[in-house]
Amino acid sequence: MLKKISVYELCEQFEKALGERNYGQDAMYRYRKSMREFKKYTGDVIFCPQLSAAFLTKVFGKGFSAKGVNSKLHMYYIRTVRSLEDYYLF
Repeated sequence: MLKKISVYELCEQFEKALGERNYGQDAMYRYRKSMREFKKYTGDVIFCPQLSAAFLTKVFGKGFSAKGVNSKLHMYYIRTVRSLEDYYLF
């Protein structure tokens, strides 16, 4: 059974783990920015993977862009929520 953890606590632990793995400043900035928006969207509730899906649905409400200016931004959001889910699960 998975432990119950709040979104805020999960993000805090994940950010700490990234720092311990010596992620660069640019990567840390992108993760923090995406996590800030994720926390703003969810509030401090108990994390579940369905929150990630709902957040990405909101972010991509205008459509997913595989090319152009928004493609990198979209990939940062995807990478962040997938990484949070992996950290939570494993």
